[in-house]
Parts: sequence; C-alpha cells; structure tokens
Amino acid sequence: MKYSQITTSMAKDIAFNLGAVLNDEEAGAFADGYNVAMLKVNKDMSTALSNNASLSTNSPVIPDDWVMVPKEPTQAMIKAWLSEVANFRGHAAGYRAALAASPQREIRNYA
Repeated sequence: MKYSQITTSMAKDIAFNLGAVLNDEEAGAFADGYNVAMLKVNKDMSTALSNNASLSTNSPVIPDDWVMVPKEPTQAMIKAWLSEVANFRGHAAGYRAALAASPQREIRNYA
C-alpha cells in the first residue's frame, strides 16, 4: 500500500471539507499525526505480508499426496480409466490409471 504524505495546507483543506477550520499550528499537528500513523500502518502491513507465506506466494501449499491434473481429462487419461474399468479392476483403479496418464509438467526450481 502506498500513500502520500500530507502537508499543512492539505490538512487545512481536509479539515475545511469536514466543516472545521484549523490554524497553521493545528494543521501542522494534524499533518504530522497523519503522516506518522500512515508510516506505522504501512510498516506493520509490510511486516505482516512478508511474514505470511500464503500471502507472498501465488499458490497455496499443496499436500505431498496431491497432484495437479488438467481441468478436463485428456484422451490418454480417459483411455487409461476405461481400460481399468473394462477389465473389471474397478473405478478406483481407473482413477489411479487416469492420474498416472495425466500430462506431466517440468518442475521449475526458482530458489
């Protein structure tokens, strides 16, 4: 999150829009308080985001026993499933065969 610091003049304008009139000292105090608060919020948010891996990566953690497969089964996956089911090995065997026949992508190591 990026913010812009406000000046005394900007503080006066903000106060006026809210129905208040500030002298220079009051506007300066308002601007200083706003700027300090925004710096703290941004620092806290930056720390929270950098310390939270689920927010700093583009995908959730995938359990070791899960695999990624296409949204729609490929012809090879369908054939593998049908072969197992047609040979009376059951749907679970067909499912495992379809997963085994799914296209494999190269795993990139970005470390």
